[in-house]
Amino acid sequence: DIIVVGNGLSIRANQTALPPVKLVMKDNSLVQPDFSSLGYMSENESIAEVSPTGYIKGVSEGETYVDIYVSKYSGEPLKARCKVTVTSLATRITLNRSHIAGL
Repeated sequence: DIIVVGNGLSIRANQTALPPVKLVMKDNSLVQPDFSSLGYMSENESIAEVSPTGYIKGVSEGETYVDIYVSKYSGEPLKARCKVTVTSLATRITLNRSHIAGL
């Protein structure tokens, strides 16, 4: 099997990260997959894109899912679904004079 570890992935717009996935071996041990050997598909590329090597890039604020699958084995591919939450970058910072007066 292939599983998503934790609650998915939370990134900012323009940030990239690998998905939190592990392969479950026959002895139930968890191993880090070779990300280049997996397949990926973003449900909504206007929120998050995914490269052929597994890097997920936040595009715009929102939530979507990335499907991750192993197709090297015979039979049905192993598949996991990773929830991706993209937050926006700060567009405005407000400073209070009393906080910066002592600098």
